[in-house]
Amino acid sequence: MFCSIAFPTILILVFLKKTHQAHLFYSNNPSGIEQADIIIIPGSKNTIADLIDIKNNGVAKAIINAYRNNKPVIGICGGYQMMGQMIEDPYHVEGDIECMPGLGLLPVKTILTENKTTRQVKFNYKENEKMCDGYEIHMGITQASEKEIPVNKLESGDTDGYYLTDACWGTYIHGILDNEIVINDLLSLCTKTTVASSFNYKEFKEQQYDLLASHLRKHIDMDYVYKTLQLP
Repeated sequence: MFCSIAFPTILILVFLKKTHQAHLFYSNNPSGIEQADIIIIPGSKNTIADLIDIKNNGVAKAIINAYRNNKPVIGICGGYQMMGQMIEDPYHVEGDIECMPGLGLLPVKTILTENKTTRQVKFNYKENEKMCDGYEIHMGITQASEKEIPVNKLESGDTDGYYLTDACWGTYIHGILDNEIVINDLLSLCTKTTVASSFNYKEFKEQQYDLLASHLRKHIDMDYVYKTLQLP
């Protein structure tokens, strides 16, 4: 079983029923994407350019075909923007193209803005009471053309994303897949059961950052780096 994620290559999650194991890897193979159990379209450094790429290489068509065949499709940040009806760039934030139709999966339109939103957030995913962690880093405002049903409710009281169905939604929150509640919800679309084992994603990431920091301190003259940073 497959769960796919795009740009211009797609991240594929392979779920093996017999062993209940999930594996992630990238692909830009449209036929493989259409066979996916779940497609997750991730973020982008240049949303319009990547949208054009996946339209040209057949990935966009594969995503739409998978959706029409009742395969779950979700988008994160730039992927969320792509799932909408239209992306507009009136300020030429990304380039000369001022308007580009999206994949048309969600009734939303995005206008790219000159100011970038960067913030850490705590949120409730769907109707779950447990607080989740993530962060936003994006340029643009996404508005719904129909009654908005958010995916997440932020601790600040703001809402995030657009929820169409359990199998079709988009969000601006990066790191949303580091939360066990979200992963179990997605995997349940494949297996109809909760299959993710308990795992502290935040603690694991912090451990990896500490290992990287120790490696850098061991092999880099940090005193020189600090002194250089202090120069006017």
